[in-house]
Amino acid sequence: MYLYRTILKKSAQIVWKFKHLWFFGFFAAFLGGFLEFELIFNKTGPDFGHRFLNNVSSLKSTGILSKSFLFNFGKLFKNDPISMVILLTIILIILVLLGFLLWLSVVSQGGLVNNSSNIIDNKGEANIQKGVESGVKNFWKILGINLVVKFCIYFILLILSLLIFFISYNSTLLSSMLLINLLLFIVFIPLTLVLAFIAKYAVCYAVIKGDSFISAIKKAFNLFIKNWLVSVEMAFILFFISFIVGFAILIGLTLVFIPILLLFNLAVYFSWVMLSFWIFISGIILLAVLMALAGSALSAFRITAWTGFFIRLNSSKGGMSKLARLAAKLKK
Repeated sequence: MYLYRTILKKSAQIVWKFKHLWFFGFFAAFLGGFLEFELIFNKTGPDFGHRFLNNVSSLKSTGILSKSFLFNFGKLFKNDPISMVILLTIILIILVLLGFLLWLSVVSQGGLVNNSSNIIDNKGEANIQKGVESGVKNFWKILGINLVVKFCIYFILLILSLLIFFISYNSTLLSSMLLINLLLFIVFIPLTLVLAFIAKYAVCYAVIKGDSFISAIKKAFNLFIKNWLVSVEMAFILFFISFIVGFAILIGLTLVFIPILLLFNLAVYFSWVMLSFWIFISGIILLAVLMALAGSALSAFRITAWTGFFIRLNSSKGGMSKLARLAAKLKK
C-alpha cells in the first residue's frame, strides 16, 4: 500500500497547491475519467446489441438514410430558403461549439499530464500557457489514442452483445441468460481494462516522452503487460477513493442546498416574488459552481495520480503490487 499511498498523497498535494490544474481537469473530464468502469457498469448486458439494432432501425425509419432525403432537403431549401439558412446556421454553430469542446477536452488532458509530470519531476514550468502549448502540440496523438481505444471497446462490446443476443433467442435453456451474462463479463471486462490502461499509458508516453502515436501505443501495451496487476490495483483504489470523495461532495452540496431551500420557501410563503426568484437563481448558480469546482479537482487528481503512477513504473524503482508482496511474505 506504500506505493499507492505515496503517489496518491503527492497527487492530492499537487492538485491542492497548483489550482490551475482544476481548469484542465474540468474539460479533461469530458473525455471520461474512468473509461475502464463507465462501460462495465453502464453499457454491459445482452440487451446492448438489441438496443443497437433498434437504434439503427429507428434511424432508418426517419428516412435520413434514404435517397429521397437529399431531394426533400433540396425542395425545402427551395421553398423556404431563409428558414433553411437559419436552421443550417444553428446546426453549424452547434457543431462548431461541440468541436471546440472536443478540442479543449483533448488539449486539457494533454496539458494536465504535461504540467503534473513537470511538477512531479521538478522540471520545466507548470502553468496554463505551458499546458495548453503541450496539449496543442500533442493534440492529434491524444485524440487518436482516445478515439481508437473507445472505438475498439465499443466494437468488442457490440460484437459480443450481438452474438449473445442471437444466441439467447435460439436458446431454450432456462439458465441461458445467466450463462450469457457471465460470458459477456468474462470476455469483455478484461479487454476493457486492458484497452483503458493502454489509453492512459499511451497518452503519458505521447506527452511526457514525446513518442509517436504508434510508438506510444506499443510502449503502453508493453508497460501494462509488465505491470498488469499493480495497474488493476491502482485503478480500483482510485475508483474507491473517487466514490468516497464523490459521496462526501454530495453530502456537502446537500448541506449547502438546505438553507437555500429554506430561504426560498420563506420568500414564497411571504409572497416575495422577486426575492424568491433571485434566491432560486443564486442557489442554482452556487450549486453549479461548487459542483464544477469539486468535479474539476477530482478529475485533476485522478489524471495527476495516473501520471505519477506512470512515472514511477518507468523509473528504476518500478512498482510491485500489494498482492504480490503479500504472496512473497507468505512464501517466507
